[in-house]
Amino acid sequence: MVVVREAAPSDAAGIGAAHAEAWRVGYCELFGEAFLDSAVEDRRNRWVSQTVRPAADGSALLVAELDGDIAGFVHAGRATDDAEAGEVFGFYVHPRYWGTGVAQALFDRAVHILRADGLDHLFLWTHGGAQRARRFYERNGWSVTGRVRQHDFGDGHQSLLVEYAQDVTRTLTRLD
Repeated sequence: MVVVREAAPSDAAGIGAAHAEAWRVGYCELFGEAFLDSAVEDRRNRWVSQTVRPAADGSALLVAELDGDIAGFVHAGRATDDAEAGEVFGFYVHPRYWGTGVAQALFDRAVHILRADGLDHLFLWTHGGAQRARRFYERNGWSVTGRVRQHDFGDGHQSLLVEYAQDVTRTLTRLD
Protein backbone atom coordinates (compact mmCIF):
# COMPACT_ATOMS: atom_id res chain seq x y z
CA MET A 1 0.00 0.00 0.00
CA VAL A 2 1.27 3.47 -0.91
CA VAL A 3 1.54 5.87 2.02
CA VAL A 4 1.79 9.57 1.16
CA ARG A 5 3.02 11.79 3.97
CA GLU A 6 5.01 14.93 4.70
CA ALA A 7 8.73 14.48 4.17
CA ALA A 8 10.96 14.19 7.21
CA PRO A 9 14.71 14.82 7.55
CA SER A 10 15.31 11.06 7.52
CA ASP A 11 13.81 10.89 3.99
CA ALA A 12 16.61 12.91 2.35
CA ALA A 13 18.56 9.97 0.93
CA GLY A 14 15.39 8.33 -0.42
CA ILE A 15 14.22 11.57 -2.02
CA GLY A 16 17.66 12.01 -3.58
CA ALA A 17 17.63 8.47 -4.96
CA ALA A 18 14.14 8.90 -6.46
CA HIS A 19 15.07 12.27 -7.99
CA ALA A 20 18.38 10.98 -9.40
CA GLU A 21 17.06 7.76 -10.90
CA ALA A 22 13.98 9.45 -12.38
CA TRP A 23 16.37 11.84 -14.14
CA ARG A 24 18.70 9.03 -15.24
CA VAL A 25 15.92 7.00 -16.86
CA GLY A 26 13.41 9.70 -17.80
CA TYR A 27 15.88 12.08 -19.39
CA CYS A 28 18.40 9.65 -20.92
CA GLU A 29 17.47 10.70 -24.44
CA LEU A 30 17.23 14.41 -23.64
CA PHE A 31 20.76 15.14 -22.40
CA GLY A 32 24.28 14.05 -23.28
CA GLU A 33 25.71 11.17 -21.25
CA ALA A 34 28.42 13.17 -19.42
CA PHE A 35 26.04 15.94 -18.40
CA LEU A 36 23.32 13.48 -17.39
CA ASP A 37 25.74 11.56 -15.15
CA SER A 38 26.71 14.82 -13.44
CA ALA A 39 23.09 15.99 -13.12
CA VAL A 40 22.01 12.66 -11.66
CA GLU A 41 24.70 12.79 -8.97
CA ASP A 42 23.86 16.41 -8.22
CA ARG A 43 20.22 15.51 -7.64
CA ARG A 44 21.14 12.54 -5.48
CA ASN A 45 23.52 14.58 -3.32
CA ARG A 46 21.61 17.85 -3.03
CA TRP A 47 18.91 16.23 -0.90
CA VAL A 48 21.42 14.60 1.44
CA SER A 49 23.36 17.85 1.87
CA GLN A 50 20.32 19.94 2.80
CA THR A 51 17.93 19.50 5.66
CA VAL A 52 14.47 18.32 4.66
CA ARG A 53 12.07 20.32 6.81
CA PRO A 54 8.72 22.10 6.51
CA ALA A 55 9.07 25.00 4.09
CA ALA A 56 8.81 28.52 5.47
CA ASP A 57 6.71 29.49 2.44
CA GLY A 58 3.94 27.04 3.32
CA SER A 59 4.63 24.73 0.40
CA ALA A 60 4.35 20.98 0.89
CA LEU A 61 7.08 18.42 0.34
CA LEU A 62 5.43 15.02 0.30
CA VAL A 63 6.91 11.57 -0.09
CA ALA A 64 5.32 8.32 -1.17
CA GLU A 65 6.42 5.30 0.76
CA LEU A 66 5.94 1.78 -0.54
CA ASP A 67 7.17 -1.31 1.28
CA GLY A 68 9.25 0.91 3.57
CA ASP A 69 11.09 2.66 0.71
CA ILE A 70 10.76 6.24 -0.46
CA ALA A 71 9.32 5.72 -3.93
CA GLY A 72 8.92 9.35 -4.96
CA PHE A 73 8.19 12.90 -3.92
CA VAL A 74 6.25 15.99 -4.91
CA HIS A 75 6.87 19.62 -3.96
CA ALA A 76 3.87 21.93 -4.41
CA GLY A 77 2.54 25.21 -3.07
CA ARG A 78 1.49 28.73 -3.95
CA ALA A 79 3.09 29.87 -7.18
CA THR A 80 6.07 32.14 -6.69
CA ASP A 81 4.76 34.68 -9.21
CA ASP A 82 1.00 34.40 -8.55
CA ALA A 83 -0.22 33.94 -4.97
CA GLU A 84 -3.68 33.00 -6.26
CA ALA A 85 -2.38 29.98 -8.20
CA GLY A 86 -0.91 26.67 -7.11
CA GLU A 87 2.19 25.20 -8.65
CA VAL A 88 3.75 21.76 -8.71
CA PHE A 89 7.43 22.67 -8.41
CA GLY A 90 8.87 19.17 -8.60
CA PHE A 91 7.42 15.69 -9.03
CA TYR A 92 9.56 12.57 -9.39
CA VAL A 93 9.04 8.87 -8.85
CA HIS A 94 11.85 6.31 -8.83
CA PRO A 95 11.59 4.27 -12.06
CA ARG A 96 11.38 1.07 -10.02
CA TYR A 97 7.90 2.26 -8.97
CA TRP A 98 6.61 3.51 -12.32
CA GLY A 99 3.27 1.89 -13.07
CA THR A 100 2.56 0.96 -9.43
CA GLY A 101 0.17 3.78 -8.55
CA VAL A 102 2.78 5.73 -6.59
CA ALA A 103 2.76 8.68 -9.00
CA GLN A 104 -1.03 8.85 -8.97
CA ALA A 105 -1.21 8.76 -5.17
CA LEU A 106 1.40 11.53 -4.84
CA PHE A 107 -0.13 13.71 -7.52
CA ASP A 108 -3.68 13.33 -6.19
CA ARG A 109 -2.55 14.26 -2.67
CA ALA A 110 -0.64 17.34 -3.89
CA VAL A 111 -3.64 18.56 -5.91
CA HIS A 112 -5.91 17.96 -2.93
CA ILE A 113 -3.64 20.03 -0.66
CA LEU A 114 -3.47 22.87 -3.16
CA ARG A 115 -7.23 22.87 -3.58
CA ALA A 116 -7.76 22.79 0.20
CA ASP A 117 -5.58 25.91 0.33
CA GLY A 118 -8.18 27.65 -1.85
CA LEU A 119 -6.20 27.56 -5.07
CA ASP A 120 -8.39 27.10 -8.14
CA HIS A 121 -5.78 27.48 -10.89
CA LEU A 122 -2.96 24.94 -10.83
CA PHE A 123 -0.01 24.72 -13.14
CA LEU A 124 3.37 23.08 -13.62
CA TRP A 125 6.27 23.15 -16.03
CA THR A 126 7.78 20.03 -17.57
CA HIS A 127 10.51 19.28 -20.05
CA GLY A 128 9.06 19.38 -23.55
CA GLY A 129 10.70 16.04 -24.38
CA ALA A 130 9.53 14.23 -21.23
CA GLN A 131 6.85 12.25 -23.03
CA ARG A 132 6.07 9.86 -20.16
CA ALA A 133 5.45 12.77 -17.78
CA ARG A 134 3.39 14.62 -20.35
CA ARG A 135 1.15 11.59 -20.93
CA PHE A 136 0.65 11.29 -17.17
CA TYR A 137 -0.45 14.93 -16.84
CA GLU A 138 -2.78 14.65 -19.81
CA ARG A 139 -4.37 11.45 -18.41
CA ASN A 140 -5.04 13.45 -15.26
CA GLY A 141 -6.92 16.16 -17.13
CA TRP A 142 -4.11 18.71 -17.36
CA SER A 143 -3.74 20.62 -20.61
CA VAL A 144 -0.91 22.40 -22.36
CA THR A 145 -1.50 26.14 -21.96
CA GLY A 146 0.59 27.21 -24.93
CA ARG A 147 3.13 28.93 -22.70
CA VAL A 148 6.70 27.73 -23.16
CA ARG A 149 10.09 28.87 -21.94
CA GLN A 150 13.70 27.92 -22.44
CA HIS A 151 15.92 26.72 -19.61
CA ASP A 152 19.56 25.73 -19.43
CA PHE A 153 19.84 22.90 -16.93
CA GLY A 154 23.61 23.37 -16.87
CA ASP A 155 24.68 21.64 -20.05
CA GLY A 156 24.98 24.87 -22.05
CA HIS A 157 21.90 24.09 -24.17
CA GLN A 158 18.44 25.55 -23.96
CA SER A 159 15.73 22.99 -23.18
CA LEU A 160 12.10 23.64 -23.97
CA LEU A 161 9.79 23.69 -20.94
CA VAL A 162 6.05 23.37 -21.48
CA GLU A 163 3.38 24.64 -19.10
CA TYR A 164 0.39 22.50 -18.11
CA ALA A 165 -2.63 23.72 -16.15
CA GLN A 166 -5.84 22.28 -14.78
CA ASP A 167 -9.21 23.15 -13.32
CA VAL A 168 -8.83 21.32 -10.01
CA THR A 169 -12.50 20.62 -9.46
CA ARG A 170 -12.24 17.74 -11.95
CA THR A 171 -9.43 16.06 -10.00
CA LEU A 172 -11.04 16.41 -6.58
CA THR A 173 -13.99 14.19 -7.35
CA ARG A 174 -11.71 11.16 -6.83
CA LEU A 175 -10.69 12.23 -3.32
CA ASP A 176 -13.90 13.68 -1.88
